[in-house]
Amino acid sequence: MRSIALVLLASSCSLGRVGQEPCTSSDQCKAPFGWDSVCSDEGYCEPMEAPDRCSTTYPEDIWENRRDYDDTVIVAGLYNLGYTEDIRSLELPLRVLPDFSFDNHRLGTIICDHADFDAPHVEVAYADRLFHKEAVPYYSKWISQELGIHFIVGLEDSESAELAIQANQQVNEDVIIVSPSATSPSLTNYDGEPTEENPGLFWRTAPSDSYQGQALAAYANEIAGVHNVGILYVDNAYGQGLSGVFYDTFTAAGGSARTYQVTEDNITDQVSAAVAANHDAVVLISGGDFVVPFFEAAALQPEFLTRGIRIFLTDAAKDDAVTASASTYSGLFPLVAGTFPSNPQPTGTYGKFVQSYSDVYDEELDPDAAAYSKYVFDASFMMLSGVIWSYYNEDGVNPHGIGTGLRNISEGEKANFNQSDWRSILVEKFKVGKSVDVEGASGQLNYDPLTGETSGAIEVWHIEGSGDPVSYSFVTDLIYTEAGFEPYTE
Repeated sequence: MRSIALVLLASSCSLGRVGQEPCTSSDQCKAPFGWDSVCSDEGYCEPMEAPDRCSTTYPEDIWENRRDYDDTVIVAGLYNLGYTEDIRSLELPLRVLPDFSFDNHRLGTIICDHADFDAPHVEVAYADRLFHKEAVPYYSKWISQELGIHFIVGLEDSESAELAIQANQQVNEDVIIVSPSATSPSLTNYDGEPTEENPGLFWRTAPSDSYQGQALAAYANEIAGVHNVGILYVDNAYGQGLSGVFYDTFTAAGGSARTYQVTEDNITDQVSAAVAANHDAVVLISGGDFVVPFFEAAALQPEFLTRGIRIFLTDAAKDDAVTASASTYSGLFPLVAGTFPSNPQPTGTYGKFVQSYSDVYDEELDPDAAAYSKYVFDASFMMLSGVIWSYYNEDGVNPHGIGTGLRNISEGEKANFNQSDWRSILVEKFKVGKSVDVEGASGQLNYDPLTGETSGAIEVWHIEGSGDPVSYSFVTDLIYTEAGFEPYTE
């Protein structure tokens, strides 16, 4: 039987000896005692306790009936469980393939929450009392070193992905990550230029922010007609990467730009400084937690309205939480334009994804409220596909084999990420080492063999109010591709 190195939850042995067998690492405990055996602080193998952060699984009873899953290949998820639609989209490929197995091995997932221990969606505060920036490195290492899984779907923002990558590098663990939305250009080829020998450990289904930065700079210059901007950015992978692309693209086209680093403590002062510098526009490049504070600070500056200072935002700002809090700053909305990776037309694979979501969970998926769910769905399907390639073509399932499989989804026979094509085309081709050309819910997954990046259209949106009382929505105006801007049509 083929080896399922690092991921098969395999044990046919009795657990009676757990606690008596000496060990120096958890890897030594899994072959004789099972996937859930770890090396204790006393140096003996023992069954692991399921962390309260990692209780979300599919199938749902993995922790309760552990021996039933000894022949299951488990992919780990590391994500903020507060994003309910995304978590469901991560599980959806498994739920539409409920009876799929290969050589009698089933597929499953264990998802760990990396949110603050007392985040709003956490009903009972997590016992570890870790905040997000502590939880990400801790659980990325726990997944690889204790759970013994070396492939993770998730890490939905660039800062989290960077923390996870660094944590596993510190302990010399190779862990392949497929992120739906960690889009910082700084993550491109962080482990070197991808090749057949080194296919890469970091993959993402959303396009790099290098595309979004170019689109926003082109919009500011060509469409909005502004030539002097202030760039407010947060000092993390996302903020540095996207602001750098915008700055370089905008100034190369003849524009003038100045940067302002913002923090929770100085954002009001930095907005005031940008206004005092007489910019034509202010660009905010940050995570979603800075958007409302930015608007509140901007509302204190009458010059935005009297001088018509434009406000440009990025994907993190396209969030209903921004418009829900708008009572003090809605007057600024006519000045706003933003960018976001574009939704495909509601047909084809994307339409089937939305329909499958509704069928499985008996609820509608709002593409605007859950804008990254399609990328999560594709990330999960990609990882499962990489597992199949690695199992049949490599020495078991391992990060290198999965990465090699992901280099083989951009050319060959056409296939979609849905139940029928995955079974009848992708799996059958991968079994014999042949490539396929995959379309996912997020669009065509064409990965550049030199960068390991996919590309995609970028939409330009504005905020529109209607009704009494007024409610606000994000409305797409333009689509940006390599050919330039064109009007958006439904």
